[in-house]
Amino acid sequence: MNERTGMRRGLTRYGDTDFSLYLRKAFVKGMGYSDDALSRPVIGIANTASTSIS
Repeated sequence: MNERTGMRRGLTRYGDTDFSLYLRKAFVKGMGYSDDALSRPVIGIANTASTSIS
């Protein structure tokens, strides 16, 4: 699998892309995410509205 999307996007180069992916997954799993959570897409909602106080 040579796709550069999801967890494989922007990997640090340690000479072995599989090792880089392993490290990334290990850190994310250490934060409590499961394999199921990692396989789902991430969706974000942003609100850029601002108010001016005079």
